[in-house]
Amino acid sequence: MAAPNNHPPSNVTPLAATRLNAVDAARAVQVEPEADLRAALRLLWRRRWLIAGSVALGLSVAALTLTMMTPRYTAMAQVMVDPRQTNVLDVEQVLSGLPANAETIQSEIEVLTSRDLAQRVVAETKLDQVPEFNAALRPASWPLLTAAPLDPAQQSVAVTDRFLRRLQVRAAGRSRVIDISFTSSSPALAAAIANKMADLYLVEQLEAKFEATRHATQWLSSRLDELRSKAEAAEQAAEQFRKGVSGGGSGAEPADAGQDSSARLRSLEREAQATRALYETVLARFKETSEQQGLEQADARIISRADVPVTPSFPDQRLVMLLALMGSLGLGVLLAFAAEKLDAGFRSTEQLEQQLGLPTLAMIPSLASLGQKRSRPEEYLVSKPNSSFAEAVRMLRTALLLTHGGQPARVLLVTSALPGEGKTTTALALARMTSMSGDKAVVIDADLRRPRVHSALGVENTQGLAELLDGKATIEQVLRSVEVNGRPLYYITAGQSNPNATELVRSRQMQLVLRGLAATFPLVIIDSPPVLPVADAKVLASMADKVLYVLRWRDTPREVVAHAVRQLRDVGGNIAGAVFNGLDVRRHAEYSYGDSGYYYGRYRKYYVD
Repeated sequence: MAAPNNHPPSNVTPLAATRLNAVDAARAVQVEPEADLRAALRLLWRRRWLIAGSVALGLSVAALTLTMMTPRYTAMAQVMVDPRQTNVLDVEQVLSGLPANAETIQSEIEVLTSRDLAQRVVAETKLDQVPEFNAALRPASWPLLTAAPLDPAQQSVAVTDRFLRRLQVRAAGRSRVIDISFTSSSPALAAAIANKMADLYLVEQLEAKFEATRHATQWLSSRLDELRSKAEAAEQAAEQFRKGVSGGGSGAEPADAGQDSSARLRSLEREAQATRALYETVLARFKETSEQQGLEQADARIISRADVPVTPSFPDQRLVMLLALMGSLGLGVLLAFAAEKLDAGFRSTEQLEQQLGLPTLAMIPSLASLGQKRSRPEEYLVSKPNSSFAEAVRMLRTALLLTHGGQPARVLLVTSALPGEGKTTTALALARMTSMSGDKAVVIDADLRRPRVHSALGVENTQGLAELLDGKATIEQVLRSVEVNGRPLYYITAGQSNPNATELVRSRQMQLVLRGLAATFPLVIIDSPPVLPVADAKVLASMADKVLYVLRWRDTPREVVAHAVRQLRDVGGNIAGAVFNGLDVRRHAEYSYGDSGYYYGRYRKYYVD
């Protein structure tokens, strides 16, 4: 095949050529992301069952996990800190109400989450007798790992800690409302605890006010007794002093003594009045405080009691299943790309050319993928000359004819890296197609260890190449033919097994045989042993004009192909190209590579399979 001309035409200036290259590069940049996106989408479509299996497995594991988890329910009650009070007696309270600011709300949240209030709720609801909160009441799942029993004090602390972990108190936005939430495996218990927390919170506020009023009343009562005694004593002292002054005033008194007595009397009277006024004030406050008892109001009120929850708050089944779906889907995509990278064999002509520099001359589909699993390739080629299988062989022959400007190779070596890759089938198919086209071709079975040409043609293998090279037979005795559509297909079988197979194919006689056949036949096809197991193929590669390398689509490992191609090139083998054998038409069409195998699957109506 002629090498592409990468130089600009003579009538194009270098500047114009530069502009053309720039335009081509720009187009390549524009097309490449779209091609990558299409390739990624095709990859995901090819691996759709792997992705679907990953998603199904992930969802199944998530569903199984959900059934094994103990559901928990959360109930919520709401209280509002309300500084407004109903003033029945129009008197000042002993304990003033709470201001409605952020600091107050946070302080009340701390009160609600205090251990004292928690212990009180635990005691009134008897949570220490519930196995969910008292680990000592739960059956031991692992007896050997069971901790030592706790004393009553430690057990009370443990129950309270577990209670506080299930309790959540938070402000509802920027309002004066406080949400009291409690979580339990029992929905009824969760609602009961949330409501009990709200009730006891209000009760504690009232008890604080009751206690403050009681202490104030007691103090005022004791103070009244003291002030009463002082007032009575002051009044008696003033009265006695007044009587004494009046009784001693019969004689003449000095002016100074009279003035002192009057001043003393006024002082005693003022002291008695002041003490009496203080007593009256305390007495009034005592009466006000006594009247307040029983009329105290809490600084908060319940605005919403907790209802028994219907759906569990944990686990969130929708969230778990959604996360499982996303995670398993992502894992499936990663596995799809990993499986694609770990795919052992070559799948497209582009891969083969990029990695090994080998052009692909044809992609021969497997008969099984065409629904002809029981057909023999040699017979199917003849009976179905317009099939996609025959068209692939015809494309191979055309590619070989067009190699190097229409000067085809006369001696063609057909080989592969490993046994079972279809080199014998390819060699015979190419020879049959040549014969059906009206040209002469001869097939030589050079695999002296494991010959297959005779079994594929259904002929005897008594004498063949081994006997010819060993001098035990002549070319006339080993060269035979079979009819293909009325035209002869010539062949030389391998003959009997010979322990010196490599020496025979390396001999001078082998070169003479090939030279003589090439003078008679336009195409001499050598079906050689595989490259890697034995050295015969490498010896024959140096004698052939061209080497046709056969590999199985998707099956032959890339490292094996590269190793075999490198060995052929090391001995000077002139590799014309490669042939993909055993192409799965349907699966290859899913890859949408755009090579000939893709069109076999997309345009099958052009073929008669």
